[in-house]
Order: sequence, then structure tokens, then C-alpha cells
Amino acid sequence: KTIEKGGREMEENQFTAMFASPDERLVSVLGNNIAQTFFATGTIGKGFAVLSDRRVYFKGKCLQRTGKRFSAIHEERVVDVSNVTGTGFVHTKPVWLLVISIVLFVLAAVYFVVSVANLAFIGLLAVLLFGGLGGLFLWLYNSRKRTIFEIAFAGGGIGLDASWIDAQEAEFFQKNIRLVGDNLKRQERQYARGGNAAGELAQLAQL
Repeated sequence: KTIEKGGREMEENQFTAMFASPDERLVSVLGNNIAQTFFATGTIGKGFAVLSDRRVYFKGKCLQRTGKRFSAIHEERVVDVSNVTGTGFVHTKPVWLLVISIVLFVLAAVYFVVSVANLAFIGLLAVLLFGGLGGLFLWLYNSRKRTIFEIAFAGGGIGLDASWIDAQEAEFFQKNIRLVGDNLKRQERQYARGGNAAGELAQLAQL
């Protein structure tokens, strides 16, 4: 049996084999192209996420939040949808690298003005040094800033680099997490009402 997600047909049983419970139902996939590559070759680098009607499954290289920092993980992780506190895009920017880069460029400019005024060769070497270091830190800043699609839960969160996934796919996945979460809460309320009704019937029977 195949299902269509984002215009691509995927083998449902390949995903359901990942599920913790045999009665879980596949809802959505985030990172279809990466998942296709994984199932075709058996190897994985970039991560993808699979949403069932109970849990979110992460596989491959993902990003785990601890406090305000994200660190790469390469393990399979599972999060119950009932524990999800929010979803969305997070922008990470190592501003300190940008600040150092600006300071170095300012120093390079100052040494350039001084060296031109005094015709100092050493000053030009300082310009090249500070300018080169400024360019290096600017490159580090641009290479480390990124946008992450995060699924947050109590105590942290797990996400995927947004450059790996399609924006419409992320929106569809995010919408379905909310729908699954609402459905689980509705089931819990119905179960609680059923338990209360059973208790009242037991009390009536004792009377």
C-alpha cells in the first residue's frame, strides 16, 4: 500500500516498521527525499521525522536543544505527541562571531588609515592580518547561522535543519502534529468521562 505525501508516493510499511506499537497509523513525513534515500540505500546522513497518530520519530542527523544551544545527534529518537509543547522555526545566530568580525574590520580600517598617512609597511601587514581574521570570523558566522524546524517538549526539543526540508512540507507536518495532539486530548477527556460514569454506576449499584 502506498500513500501520497507532498506529491510523492511512499511505501507505508517502510515507515510503520519504525513504530513502537503495531496499531500506530502513519500521518505525515518531514523530509521525504531524505527518507526515500534511506530506504533505497540503507544509509543516512541528514535526518528526517515521521509522525504517527501517537508519536514523532526522528532518524538520522538531527539537532537536539539543551537550554539555548543545539547539538547534533545521530541516533533515533522518539517523542510522544502528548508531550509536545510547541513547533516552529528557530533562528540560531552566533552573534559573538559577527561582533568579533566587525571589531577586526574596524582595526584593519584604522591601521590602513594610519599606515597610508605614515607610509608604514608594518601597518599594511596589520591591515592584511586583521582584515583576513575579520573575513574568517565573518565566514564562520555565516556558516553557523541557520534556521531549524523544532519540535519542542518539556526540557528541550529536537529539530531538523530547515535547509534540508521543504517549507510546505514543514507547514503540513506542523499542522498534523496539532491535529494529532488535539485528537489525543479529546480521547483523554472521553476516557475520563467514561471512567466517571462507570464510578457513578458502581455507586448506584451499591445503593
